This record gives sequence, structure tokens and C-alpha cells, in this order.
Amino acid sequence: IGALGGAAAGAGIGSAFGAPGLGAAIGAGGGALIGKVVGDEMQKSEEEKEKEELKKRIEELEAKEKMKKE
Repeated sequence: IGALGGAAAGAGIGSAFGAPGLGAAIGAGGGALIGKVVGDEMQKSEEEKEKEELKKRIEELEAKEKMKKE
């Protein structure tokens, strides 16, 4: 979506300067880069949530195991 949106926007801007193909190429590259950065940040956020959930689950299991021993 990032590259496609960037290409469309770039083509529109490029048309104003008489070079829609060049604008589309630049826009596609920029859109793809931005899409990758945003995607990476979203993935990091999801990984952090999963780590926290796993930590919590481990703590719960350890607490249950401790109660069994008592």
C-alpha cells in the first residue's frame, strides 16, 4: 500500500512538473520505505506485547508451582 500510494501521489506531483513517470518512481520508493519503517515499528510493538504476556504467564505458572510445593 505504501509504494502504491506513493506512486500515485508522486505521479500526480510529477505531472505538475511534466514528469509523471519520474514522480511515480520517486513516490513509490518513498512510499515503500515509509511503509517498511511503519511496519517494523508495528511489529516491534506486537513483539513487546507478546513478551509481556509470556512473562506474565511464566509468573503465574511459577506461582502455581510454588503453591503446590507448600
